[in-house]
Amino acid sequence: MSLTASGPFLLLALLLVFTFTPTRLSQAVVFFAPFTATAIANATSISYGLTPAYFALLLFLAGSLLHGRAFKRVEVSADHLIQVMLLCAFVVAVLISLGVNGLETSITVNQITQTAYLLCGVAATIFLSFDFLRPGQLERVMTTLLYSGLFVCAWAIVQGVCYYAHIPYPAVIFNNSASHFADMFEQEAGGIVRLASVAVEPSIMVFSLLHFAAFASTILVMEPRLRSRGWLFATAATIAIILLSTSTTGYFGLFLLVILLGLRRPVQAIIGLFGFCVAAAGVLIAFSSFRHVVYDMTFNKTASYSYNERITAMHDAFQFFYNHPLLGAGWGSATPADLFGTLLGNTGVFGTTMFCTALLATIFGLHAARRAAAGQPQTLLMAYAAGAQNAMLVSVGVSMISGMKYFFLDDWCYWAVAISTASQLLLQARRHPIRQARRIGVGKEAVLF
Repeated sequence: MSLTASGPFLLLALLLVFTFTPTRLSQAVVFFAPFTATAIANATSISYGLTPAYFALLLFLAGSLLHGRAFKRVEVSADHLIQVMLLCAFVVAVLISLGVNGLETSITVNQITQTAYLLCGVAATIFLSFDFLRPGQLERVMTTLLYSGLFVCAWAIVQGVCYYAHIPYPAVIFNNSASHFADMFEQEAGGIVRLASVAVEPSIMVFSLLHFAAFASTILVMEPRLRSRGWLFATAATIAIILLSTSTTGYFGLFLLVILLGLRRPVQAIIGLFGFCVAAAGVLIAFSSFRHVVYDMTFNKTASYSYNERITAMHDAFQFFYNHPLLGAGWGSATPADLFGTLLGNTGVFGTTMFCTALLATIFGLHAARRAAAGQPQTLLMAYAAGAQNAMLVSVGVSMISGMKYFFLDDWCYWAVAISTASQLLLQARRHPIRQARRIGVGKEAVLF
């Protein structure tokens, strides 16, 4: 493997964190999760680039063992352990499917690599969820999410400025991965640059930013104490970059987000939607080229190559499911064109049931935790739980049309945030039980419990 231009700096920085402040490695994983086009080192012979997020994850897991953090006690809720066990059950289903199909045919190299990506993602969710329970960790992760989102937006602006000012784009810094799918960051349509920032392509950048946009906008709506200039600016910048990306994935994700916010705060959602529509109409009227590109990427999407390629992949996935309904064809067989096609084609009914059970346990667990903590002294955890829930719902909705991004760490990191937030809320409710009164009969007597 050969180091990239930015590789030595990233390698040195992460090794220093590993040596002197290993407790910060989980934050490094979260910060670098969107950097899918960035590689520390490339293995060109196999078209593979080691991303800083995966390297930070390996150091985090190794540090948890070497520094003993994996063996230190941490208080968790029963729901937390149940969700971890459900994720482990999904892994077992994946391995059984792969093994059974391997006995019938042979396990391909692609199946091995894709299964390895999946296992790394599940491991990230499990171990990060425990780490985020340690004192102060979750609050530091929130700050990390903010800075990561801001950096992705800033580098997208750099890419746009370079394109329109006819300045050579310094792709060697953050778009240097040798992976075969990492060369789609420079796209333009109708004279409009399609922003990809540090991601492999515009839709992947948007997928990363949608997590933060959903999380941040929700906590800003739910919790006035978080409406600082930093959070407001980062949220506005993220939504603006998603709109400028000309990505169908981004527009659909924002549509889902507006619906979810409308269910929580209808008045604020209507005001925000009105402002958005006015701004969007102004941009589309003022810039005809941008209007044509948006039309091609949305209403005329069915005529594009990517749409037809995705339809073909979905057909193949369901064909795998038809031939192997119970266990699927083995992870890595079906191309991740949509969430359920990927799950059914790769793991069949068994694996899909395990995954959906784990996913729903987290989503409904967040709702249950917020209800359990209702009436407690106001805490930011309530807003974090609502934000994590919306981030997961938007991610699931987008994955249904754009594919399951299990090989990137964004989903897995936010899943860990969701599990740990719900766990902390439940633990808080258990430490400070709410004293409620239930009136007995028709008199003034009451029983407190």
